[in-house]
Amino acid sequence: MKKLTAILLALSLLAALTVTAAAADQTITPGTGPDPVPVTLTVAQDFMITIPTSIELDGSQKTVSITATCNLVPGNTLTVSSADLSGGSILLTNNADSSVTVEPTATLTGSGWTGRITTATEGYSLVIGEITDAQAGIYSGTINFSVAIQNP
Repeated sequence: MKKLTAILLALSLLAALTVTAAAADQTITPGTGPDPVPVTLTVAQDFMITIPTSIELDGSQKTVSITATCNLVPGNTLTVSSADLSGGSILLTNNADSSVTVEPTATLTGSGWTGRITTATEGYSLVIGEITDAQAGIYSGTINFSVAIQNP
């Protein structure tokens, strides 16, 4: 008899634990419908810009494309800039003698990207001008780029 009572008590306890309570978010009275339920979706801005990791020059003019994919808030623009190119050229220093330099023209042109672009699309061109009068040797320099999302 004790076993039967224990089993019945255990079953009643399990039954009590499995009862779900449904709480209503809205109270609907006869003759009225439910209030509209707002549904929202938030998608964060994101982008991927492709800038070459290095640029090899051979003395002739070189054009390099900067591409991007992006998903931006309407009205925003993804931009690329470089303070290193603000003077319209880039300084290259001879690796064997730092007093020997060349300074070809270098311009970054483009207007950036807006909206949603799912295929890599050119937005900027970097044009490094012809180098006609340089002493023999290997020259190096760097260009630092900045990326920003511009709000209207």
